[in-house]
Amino acid sequence: MKACVDALNPYLPKIQKETDTTLVIGTVKGDVHDVGKNLVDIILSNNGFKVVNLGIKVTIDDFIDSIKKYNATAIGMSGLLVKSTNEMKSNIEVLAKQSILPVDFLKQSPLFKRPLNSLSQIICSGSGIIAEFKRRSPSKSVINQNAVVADVVKAYEQAGVSGISVLGDTKYFGGALDDLIQARNSVAIPLLRKEFIIDEYQIYEAKAFGADAILLIATVLTEKEITEFSKLAKILNLEVLLEIHNKEELKKADLTDIAMVGVNNRNLKTFEVSLKTSKDLSKLIPEEKVKISESGISSVQAIKELKVFGYKGFLIGENFMKTDDPGRSAKEFLKQLKSE
Repeated sequence: MKACVDALNPYLPKIQKETDTTLVIGTVKGDVHDVGKNLVDIILSNNGFKVVNLGIKVTIDDFIDSIKKYNATAIGMSGLLVKSTNEMKSNIEVLAKQSILPVDFLKQSPLFKRPLNSLSQIICSGSGIIAEFKRRSPSKSVINQNAVVADVVKAYEQAGVSGISVLGDTKYFGGALDDLIQARNSVAIPLLRKEFIIDEYQIYEAKAFGADAILLIATVLTEKEITEFSKLAKILNLEVLLEIHNKEELKKADLTDIAMVGVNNRNLKTFEVSLKTSKDLSKLIPEEKVKISESGISSVQAIKELKVFGYKGFLIGENFMKTDDPGRSAKEFLKQLKSE
């Protein structure tokens, strides 16, 4: 294969001008097809780009080492086999997790220019249910390890939920960034990226991977971080759901660029759940903010009680996900909600 490409090289146009752009390219692990990659190498090199060609069967560790070593501007992953697409997706997720993909790369995502699909507005005009996709949790360990993202979110949408919360944290919830983009490719309703967001980079990720809203957890963020992160989200056409557990967390937050305030009914120390938390904090949340109640909502009666306190949205995860068919459970729940 290499000999064929080398034979073509003398006939490809060249320019003398060099650029400051360095690209790292390679055929992914498990694949040996490299004709296309080598042609790209020659064409780019002939046009002034610096190209580091890693060859075939390149592992993600080799990509990362070379990106750092050569301070690469961009990377290119090649492969011909169907399984190579899965390897590429896995590699991109690893790169994103380590913040190795530059923000400018994330901005090139076709999803980055999506207009705002307002979760807060659809909550107010629809069922108000935010159904969650998660495989496990810190409080319950494994909930539904074998759930398929596309199947569950499609069924949620058909059931009539207002939005879907996708857990991206791997360690505690068994999630992945790939879950978010799979969900985006499967449904049109708003998606909430639910994760421990502690860096601006994760907000750019959320936009690039198809989210419409992000969760900011007040207990893990400073007042300055809440303000800066919510401002960035607004610039990127993302809504913010600020999660609080007590009045102190609410008081420290600048709510200017925050559309929704969520009250988590779960005590993070004991994992005990009480709807009283939402009821007690409701009067402290400004009327113009959409109130969301989170955790421990397992009955229509609970929603009826919370609506009296001004809550429009209700985040339900475990109650649906613990069943064999989360979508059907959501459909039955919403049918009961409408009949009340």
